[in-house]
Amino acid sequence: MEIKQLRAVRLANQGLLHPFEDPTEAIERIVGIQSQQPQTAWLNWGLHTQNANLDTIMKMAQQQQIVRAWGQRWTLHLFSLAGFQLVVNARSSEKIPAAYFLGQKDQILAVAEVIKQLLQQHTTLMREDVLTELHQQFPTLDLDGRFIYVVLQVLTMKGYLYFDATSSTQNWRIIATKPQKGSKSVATLIRRYLKGFEPASLTDFVRWSGIKVSVVRPVWELIAKAHNQFEQSKLVNLRAYSQVSYRH
Repeated sequence: MEIKQLRAVRLANQGLLHPFEDPTEAIERIVGIQSQQPQTAWLNWGLHTQNANLDTIMKMAQQQQIVRAWGQRWTLHLFSLAGFQLVVNARSSEKIPAAYFLGQKDQILAVAEVIKQLLQQHTTLMREDVLTELHQQFPTLDLDGRFIYVVLQVLTMKGYLYFDATSSTQNWRIIATKPQKGSKSVATLIRRYLKGFEPASLTDFVRWSGIKVSVVRPVWELIAKAHNQFEQSKLVNLRAYSQVSYRH
């Protein structure tokens, strides 16, 4: 398979040659659409989806079929709820970089615990409600900007919350959820990734996911042995391809 044919396979797998009929399929297939602002993610979703429109994306957001959260590489993504939970589980061995804590780790963890308790009382919280409560409990802390985002990242990585899918960086709503257990989550995430991005290599997956290669390698090698080692290369795919399959 030539490079241009490989690219055609990947485009087809992601619905960019023939957009998906099911409005949730693109987000499931790509395992999250990266975007710092929600509208950009919606536009990206529309490229992969037949008859895409704002009403559909708003309905999916209202029903929490889609959510926003930090995922791969600590960047914001538009996920399905199941996709978010899978990524959180698969990344459970990862740690937020020390520099993110701004030298205030103890204060950040203390504020995170208060928000966690608030979410046990209220399943959803608007930004202004969160900050009002925190200013009362931590009157000397500067809670705006990067500080509060790190607090929310801590809670997100532990699986305690995600953002409403329409949330922006300045106008957000957090929604309570419970951490999900999944002992085979890295293997499941690899298979989900390959469904949208195959044929792909171990390096491709590590760069995409941000998970340490030492965690991924043994799982990847087991999957590679059980499936197709693409044309004697380091690329792996779950299904066989012919010229027909990537032309149609």
